[in-house]
Amino acid sequence: MQKITQKWTGLASHLFAGSVLLTVLFAAFPAHAEDNLGQINIALKQMCPLTTITADRMGVNNVRCIATLHKDKLQTSDASANAPITTTYKDGSLSCGMGAHIAWGMAEGLAGQETKGIVQKQFSSGEKFFVYHVEAKKDGIHLLLLSDVYDDARFYGELKVQFPKNSQPSSEDALRLLSEVVTLEDSGHDAAAAPADVQPAPVTPPQFADVPPPPPPVDTPPPEPKTIAKGQTKQQVQEVLGVPQKVVRMPPKEIDYYSDMKVIFVHGVVTDVQ
Repeated sequence: MQKITQKWTGLASHLFAGSVLLTVLFAAFPAHAEDNLGQINIALKQMCPLTTITADRMGVNNVRCIATLHKDKLQTSDASANAPITTTYKDGSLSCGMGAHIAWGMAEGLAGQETKGIVQKQFSSGEKFFVYHVEAKKDGIHLLLLSDVYDDARFYGELKVQFPKNSQPSSEDALRLLSEVVTLEDSGHDAAAAPADVQPAPVTPPQFADVPPPPPPVDTPPPEPKTIAKGQTKQQVQEVLGVPQKVVRMPPKEIDYYSDMKVIFVHGVVTDVQ
């Protein structure tokens, strides 16, 4: 009985020591992972300050971070959607599978909206987006992207750059992975302000020579009055007055009405003008 007790005591001590070791190892890994995530987020913030947009995602307030896409098949929805649909970059390509659509549908359902009424658009390599949120999480780098205006609508979506499974990359490796799918640029760098001590050159107003006034306009003689004589044919009358506004026929008599007169024909010849 004493030997059995000693064996159990020894086994318990080994199990306790092993559990302590595992606890130390598992406690150390998250700390390392969190440290890497912090470094990645700092690097992302320094690389590209975020673009600010309006609450309805239809306007852009201050353009800063711009993303240029390097892969095809980035799935987005129009700005009316309450939640962004997620496209994942993994193993060199973008994908938005059934799981992503189900998760998106559940998020829209919780907000009281159905996905079937939301317009979706797929973007290809070379297209550009405003970046208004970016964050490194345990599973990868998450970016919220907003498109330019297409047919009076903007489109947005989430791009997740997935980290390798069971691995927490360094900030350098994470940014290298990100660069495979997008390039981030700060558009604000192109609008650097001029140094304060540099004054713009004075602008000299242009000098114009004195121009004599134009001569007075030449009096234009009034047009000759339109005259119609008895005995003229209908063709001769229309050459002077044009086509009448109204014609009343009472054979052999005809009356042609103009804006300021009426011409009476009998047998096609002018007999009276009133």
